[in-house]
Amino acid sequence: MKIKQLALQVCALLFFSIFVISCATTTSGLLRSANSYEQVFRACNQAVSEVNFGVTSSDIQSGFIAAELAVVGEPGNAVHMSISVIQASPDTKVEVSIVPPPLSIGNIKTIFNNFTKALKKRVPDIEVVSVK
Repeated sequence: MKIKQLALQVCALLFFSIFVISCATTTSGLLRSANSYEQVFRACNQAVSEVNFGVTSSDIQSGFIAAELAVVGEPGNAVHMSISVIQASPDTKVEVSIVPPPLSIGNIKTIFNNFTKALKKRVPDIEVVSVK
């Protein structure tokens, strides 16, 4: 009887460990372009919409864009994206952060990659400096 309980506990612990490891985590990245601040900022707004996020806040003066994507079947839960466009002579830099809802499962880096592709359509010289 004790062996069965121990086996069940080990299985439960293994399942929980796999679940936690597979949960989505925050992804952040840094991009850069030689294009103007204004052009990159506008392109970021358009790219956000292309990857189906809704822009909740956008301010060209501060360079900040906030967006979210509702999670189907989970009312009140959303994936959040924040973007900071920074004029850093001679380049324009773009800091992107994507935060999944708690206990979600999936690959948030795919969203980052799709956003980067959408941005590259508008700013062809955009390059990824780092991704975490």
